[in-house]
Amino acid sequence: MKLQHLFLLLILGFSFQLNAQKVTIEGYAFETGNRGFLNEVHVVAYSEINAIKAETVSNKEGFFTFELEAGQKYRIKAMKDIFSDEFVIIDHDDLKEGETFYIKMEMERKPGYLFDVTLAESVFNTEGVKNALDSCKIEIFNNTQDKEELVLDKHPQPGFQFTFEQGNHYTIMIRKEGYFNKRMEAHVNIDGCILCFEGIGQVRPGVSDNLTEGNQMGTLLANVELDKIDLNRSIEIENIYYDFNKWNIRPDAALELDKIISIMTNNPNLIIELGSHTDSRGNDEYNMELSEKRAKSAVEYIMKKGQIPAERIKARGYGETKIINKCKNGVNCSDASHERNRRTELRVIGFTEDDPFKEQSLQEIIFYEKLDNFNYDDVEVIEYQEGDEMPDDLKQQLEEEKNSTKETIKDKKENVKDTSPMVTPPTMDIEEIIETPEPVKEEKPKKSIGAFGENINNSNTNKPPKPASINTSSSSNNVNIAAKAVSPDFTGYLIQ
Repeated sequence: MKLQHLFLLLILGFSFQLNAQKVTIEGYAFETGNRGFLNEVHVVAYSEINAIKAETVSNKEGFFTFELEAGQKYRIKAMKDIFSDEFVIIDHDDLKEGETFYIKMEMERKPGYLFDVTLAESVFNTEGVKNALDSCKIEIFNNTQDKEELVLDKHPQPGFQFTFEQGNHYTIMIRKEGYFNKRMEAHVNIDGCILCFEGIGQVRPGVSDNLTEGNQMGTLLANVELDKIDLNRSIEIENIYYDFNKWNIRPDAALELDKIISIMTNNPNLIIELGSHTDSRGNDEYNMELSEKRAKSAVEYIMKKGQIPAERIKARGYGETKIINKCKNGVNCSDASHERNRRTELRVIGFTEDDPFKEQSLQEIIFYEKLDNFNYDDVEVIEYQEGDEMPDDLKQQLEEEKNSTKETIKDKKENVKDTSPMVTPPTMDIEEIIETPEPVKEEKPKKSIGAFGENINNSNTNKPPKPASINTSSSSNNVNIAAKAVSPDFTGYLIQ
């Protein structure tokens, strides 16, 4: 029993000695200029030999704490996205056994703009206010760096924040069941534009209180409104004007019709009717015929430019059958009052069976858009005869493509995080791509080969898979090109 007691005392003494050698570190992380405490700052303590001794994350109040061994020297590093790293050095003499040491991590925001968004329904409710919208799916994709930046699925709050970094083009998509999908394009300090949006109206820096000197950073507030989808509810499309007694699409009207193209492109399951109305002046039958011609002209423009299938959009002329004020036949009205009746309206009349966007992420949508917009006419076509020898300069080019592709695959394996396996092809070693023999059909000695190895003489050329009815206004045609060899006994070549 005495030996057991002695052993217990030794253990307690050793534990007390270990506890006495600890020092508590407490601190706060906040933005420069006293702009507020910072949540989720990653704080790491390194020893003199650069070994990690402790790490933690700050809370909503910017507070963090951890323990270190006393009597040593440490380098404390604070890290957070869109902020520059902050460092603090703690020397031996500062860390006394059993004491608490306080540090401040003042972090500087990188150049860019904090985008502070409030989501709401586009119409007023009975109390005269707009309903805030929560449970939305919010996605932000960086087109410049080709990566997902933010994915919030059924976000519980009616708003979100994101910082746009300079020199980047972002796509923002907001979705909620029962509402039109909202897509926006943000260009941040590109081609002289400090911050320009497409799809959200005019949101541009201009309030000096919100921006630092030189417009290097700032906070921008935006109210993003979603339109509810109600079957057969008419939505007036403003500023669709026609010349007197004509139905051709004027340039100012084309700008408004382009917005309808965006709506249909971003909501590929909608079937809509585009209705044209006239005022009551003139012959009733003539007004009906004129409105029908205008509606058909607008629909043809949308179908052609937006590549919208005919089954998704219908044209209908109403003439003067749906006057929205008192200005009917025989009533004396001003020109402004008559003008209210000359309008174009969009009406959702149905839905397609399948919604291509329902199961797709924004990253996947953009991926397929690039395939849709790839210009196959720009592909170099190489004709060859069986028995021809590959020229030396092309052999060298193929070897360079092989080496370059090896480096590309190596870099992607090391640096790219796979956030969407659905659109990322399975990894294949470049040697397998280059060296794997392929059978050669000999029944046609002369062929024309395109960028994806297809026989372009065949009218049924197979293109890469893509979802039906996806259209886009994006002009990006960036498609990775890789070299590919054929069977060793085949003397021609192709480039993919």
